[in-house]
Amino acid sequence: MEKEVIIFISVLLGAIAAYITARVTSNNQLRIAQENTQKELKLQSNLIRDERLKSEVTMKRNKLEELHIILSKVALENSQTVSFIQSDEDMPLSVFRERYLENCSHLHIAKSISALFYPEMTEQVSEIYNHSNIFWGAQEGVLRTDIKENKTGWEGHLGKVVASSQKISKRVNTLQSDIVNHGKTLNKAINSDI
Repeated sequence: MEKEVIIFISVLLGAIAAYITARVTSNNQLRIAQENTQKELKLQSNLIRDERLKSEVTMKRNKLEELHIILSKVALENSQTVSFIQSDEDMPLSVFRERYLENCSHLHIAKSISALFYPEMTEQVSEIYNHSNIFWGAQEGVLRTDIKENKTGWEGHLGKVVASSQKISKRVNTLQSDIVNHGKTLNKAINSDI
């Protein structure tokens, strides 16, 4: 019977050792799996964040480009050069007003972009819009006034056209310089692997 007790104890000790080994191995595998899962989740989260940031930077760069193009169009449409071209062409008032409304539309888009993406530019865009209205109102006065019949009135309108054109040009140049600086900052963000 002593032999059987020894065998029983040996089997029991073997079973306990196997159980403990299995338990330790199982716990280690579970811990390793949890650590790997956490690492994978963190990696995926970082990848998603990086892609989102790259997407945001790309969108902001596109909006800067769009704003720059709009400001260039507005600067041209509100320039002394265009004023003289319109004056020499005997442009019909309906065509002139269509161009005015198109100019306003461009400025509305610029105001929207600045308000949503670059609020620090909103005030200057609004000033351009205000001076643009003065420009177009005075330009209509230039087009409707016969210089031979009312030289003083015509010169008054032209003076407002020139003054507002210069103010628009100055603000557009300032904003476009700001846009270049914003673009450089965004380029650094892209090149630094965010």
